[in-house]
Amino acid sequence: NTRREIWKKATSFGFDIDESRIIAPISTIVEYLKARNFNKKVYVLGPEPIRTSLNEVGIESFGVGPEIIPDGLRNFVAQQLDEKQDNDVGAVVVTLDVNFTYAKLWKACNYIQSNADCLFLATNSDMVHRYPRYRDPGTGALLAALESCVERKALRFGKPNPEICEALIKSGKVVPERTLMIGDVSHIDVLFGHSCGFQTLLVGTGPSIDHEIKEVLQNPNANPNCIPDFFVPSLGDIMKLV
Repeated sequence: NTRREIWKKATSFGFDIDESRIIAPISTIVEYLKARNFNKKVYVLGPEPIRTSLNEVGIESFGVGPEIIPDGLRNFVAQQLDEKQDNDVGAVVVTLDVNFTYAKLWKACNYIQSNADCLFLATNSDMVHRYPRYRDPGTGALLAALESCVERKALRFGKPNPEICEALIKSGKVVPERTLMIGDVSHIDVLFGHSCGFQTLLVGTGPSIDHEIKEVLQNPNANPNCIPDFFVPSLGDIMKLV
């Protein structure tokens, strides 16, 4: 989600929050490219909001939406090699793309491989979202496929990368000793909080809470940085601690 989408959702729940105080990976990527005076094209593995956000700052992008191989792989490769578009691609951005296909993987792989200076950026590395009856593959699953092809790691702009908070901490806008990280995934939210020096609160309303309890809270061999300082069944219970 973009910063604006998160802000709209928060205000719809009655929260009075300044949009500029929201950290969103997509918005952070756009700001990162803008700060570098980026003037090439971006190939996007992701939804329309990324293209919209890039367009708002004058950065051209493509790749949003379905892409297939209609006439066989050999013809597809020949067509791609004839096109010169890869010379104009200066970045590949990966987030959750429900239209992910082999064609997109091939293009992203070769845009990165054909240009050593091509930026390789991702919003997060969530591998899977667990639900009682099914699992949703996350951005990390798509990212793992691409990283294995290009033999290179993407620069991640979302949790659990603590670098997304470095500037806020250095500026004094965020004071780690007075900050509580609240989340429902231990290896992402809690790990991020501990990495930033925050206290952490794991809530039990996430879709993967059974996994969290078994693999983290009840596992003596769990990564200490994934173990929260506090746990509550639901966010509403936090009022009992205030």
